Amino acid sequence: MLEPKILCNYPIKFLQDKLYGICTGDLIVIACGSGGGKSVISRLITMEASKTDCPVVLYSLENQEGTVATELARDAFLKDTRDYDVNLRSFAIQSSKEPEKFEKYRRIAYQNASKKTVDGLPMMVIHEQVAAQDWNIDRISASIIEEINKGYRLFIIDHLDVLAPNDEYKETRIAMEKLWALVAKYNIAIVTFSQLSKTCTALSPSQTDLRGGMNKVFKATHVITLGKHEYGYFAPPLNFPHAKPTYVRIVKSRDTQLGTAICYFNGNSYIDEFVPVMCDEPGMYIEGHSRKDFQVWQAEQLGAKQKRIKQ
Repeated sequence: MLEPKILCNYPIKFLQDKLYGICTGDLIVIACGSGGGKSVISRLITMEASKTDCPVVLYSLENQEGTVATELARDAFLKDTRDYDVNLRSFAIQSSKEPEKFEKYRRIAYQNASKKTVDGLPMMVIHEQVAAQDWNIDRISASIIEEINKGYRLFIIDHLDVLAPNDEYKETRIAMEKLWALVAKYNIAIVTFSQLSKTCTALSPSQTDLRGGMNKVFKATHVITLGKHEYGYFAPPLNFPHAKPTYVRIVKSRDTQLGTAICYFNGNSYIDEFVPVMCDEPGMYIEGHSRKDFQVWQAEQLGAKQKRIKQ
């Protein structure tokens, strides 16, 4: 068996502390609901890989050509201005109306995207939708092998459900089996993303809450779920007043501990502070208290924040 090699860090400190990084031999599934942050996490992992000189291939299967470049430009804008009220759509509209004002952010995004290794290999390869392009598991597998032959070892697929449009159970099982075969044969790492099932109402989703169910879990080495920001409220740290809480949960790991934490998303990245949370399958537990206790405590926290705002 080949020894695992760390390719890059997780962009969320809680995951990094628990899992020690994304390694060769990993098939990682990250699941959250619509608007829960799949594209954000895929982009943050891509940028983390670039920081550590790990060439990465991103398959952004839901985005039209050029979307990721706009997202990277907006990330540069938020880092510079801290104007977190500017979402991707408003940024795209403003930058099209005043191109000269936003040129420096597009230039930063281009520099990040065009960075190369010492061997001349592009640090970042982005595959997006183009006209007449219909991604399926066979086409994406062939593309991955082609990129492996060039020297790439880290692949991000956003998201897996695009590859199983007709039968979420059978097609998902086939897709996971083929992705795992690539990981095992070529000793690479694949990070892929999943929707949650329509019936999921959990504060912190479990293995069975993934769209397609356990078919995504059996072959995966790690399964991580994210709860939407509005599922719960934790007062953000004082130095990050606009940060939004997200439940981040490791529900499967072949070789490390499981765990749950409240992590804080601040505009275009996750801050380093997080709050560990005790969690079991029926519900959430904060320091040994029941879900009802948690909801009372949650309301008190929200009331305290509203009182501070009025003052």
